[in-house]
Amino acid sequence: MKRTKSIAPGTGKAARKNFPGPHPNSRQLHTTRVCRSCGQKFSAATSTSEYCSRKCYQHDYYQRNKPQILDKRNKRERAEEPAIPPVDSDMISVRETARRLGICRQTIYNLAAKGIITIYHVTGRLSYVSWSEACATISTRTAPAIQQKPRRSTRKKHPEQPAETSSKAAVPAPPTAAKWAAAQELCARYNWDTAYLYRFVQCHRISRIKDGRYSLYSIPQIEAVIQEKQTQIVPAGYITIDDAAKKYSVPPSTVTYRLAHYGIDTQKTVIDGRRKVIFSEAAFRQATQGKKHLFTII
Repeated sequence: MKRTKSIAPGTGKAARKNFPGPHPNSRQLHTTRVCRSCGQKFSAATSTSEYCSRKCYQHDYYQRNKPQILDKRNKRERAEEPAIPPVDSDMISVRETARRLGICRQTIYNLAAKGIITIYHVTGRLSYVSWSEACATISTRTAPAIQQKPRRSTRKKHPEQPAETSSKAAVPAPPTAAKWAAAQELCARYNWDTAYLYRFVQCHRISRIKDGRYSLYSIPQIEAVIQEKQTQIVPAGYITIDDAAKKYSVPPSTVTYRLAHYGIDTQKTVIDGRRKVIFSEAAFRQATQGKKHLFTII
């Protein structure tokens, strides 16, 4: 059996046609009143509603307070009118005075606050100064010497940095001094890549100076660090991953994979200032001999 929705009497669509406007069951107050401005009838939602729209309210407010509104408007217009002094007088505006004397307006206001010069305020926005007084006062007044504080540099200065610095205008060629060298020259000398050089310099705090647009690094400090770390030498019968890759003509990743695959013991050591992995070449040859691998052992 199909259920039908029960509707309360007087609340259906047919009942709403007889009550234009808000719903008859609404809690708001609906009374018919006459608008004070346009004289039309409207349904008031509150007990204090006197206008049918905001437009009628603004129109009635303007009509009731028209004298006060016009008086305020006229005062504002009179205040904004520029009060220009007579042509034959030497009174000029503060802006024009500052432009002619080559100073800023705040300087004139500061002098007026100290009583050195007189400013005549015609309106709240226009002020005039006597040109003859300004010339006699400001022109003969010497500006005090301003002591500028030296700018603090955030870059650390190294004691080995030379006193004479080259000008920034000229762009010299990469210098090749005895104690300083550029990054490109250091990479070629020690067979390093640029990323490793920058990590090495930052880790060991190598001194750096600027020569134009080039950065120079201290060669003695780099040599000292390398010599200090050159304490271990590759033992006899051991080989590094890079040497094994060159010897067997394979990528270093292939050698690394074979070491992990066959479980060959490796050791870490420092060679030429760099940490490298070494392993026993005999154990490597024995583990890979007679098995299918990607390269042939010589």
